[in-house]
Amino acid sequence: MITFYNRKVADGGFYINMDHRTDRKKQCEDQFAKFEITGMQRMPGIVKGEYAGCGEAHKEIIRIAISNKWKSVFICEDDFYVMDPPSTGVGDYHPPYKETVLKFLDQSEKTNWDAMFFGTILHAPLIKLDENVGKIQSAKSAHALVVKESMYQDILEWSYEKYDQLDHYYYTTLQKTRNFISSYPILINHGWPTEDMSDLLKRKTTYHYYTTSTYAEFATEFRK
Repeated sequence: MITFYNRKVADGGFYINMDHRTDRKKQCEDQFAKFEITGMQRMPGIVKGEYAGCGEAHKEIIRIAISNKWKSVFICEDDFYVMDPPSTGVGDYHPPYKETVLKFLDQSEKTNWDAMFFGTILHAPLIKLDENVGKIQSAKSAHALVVKESMYQDILEWSYEKYDQLDHYYYTTLQKTRNFISSYPILINHGWPTEDMSDLLKRKTTYHYYTTSTYAEFATEFRK
């Protein structure tokens, strides 16, 4: 069972980490300890082409979730970054992290969802459902999310050859038929504030500020 501050988040969970990235393994485990995230297991990264291996690792986690009869699974990639304090993208609101993540989890129970993000790269307005919960219309991310069993088969049907990257599959296909929600403000970002070497892109990069910029542009309903 995965918990945040003793609050259940999912039946199980994994973080995806390449064997040689011991630096990122430590970053992940340090954040789990600091923010009282318990129950996470390591999933070795899969080397397959440029982006295909990432999606294949997600699929392997889904197979484990099915085998264990988990109703939900938390999946994160090893470049996740817990936002303390959480970020709205505009710098005018800095609530306490623990209080905000627990409120988000409580509020998420009031709505029907198949995938729940703790922050995402928005490509359309985030529709306000509650103080800290928004419905995703269009977003590309796969760095930190809880997936319910209602979406397991959908993920197993993904292939790089047919759909390109997994987060593009969410963006172009599943968000049209499944219910995706995300937190407001951003609780877990994609990438650290400083650039880091990407094994996929073969260069230093981070999506940290791109994510916050999309909240500044597309989460305006929460600031009215």
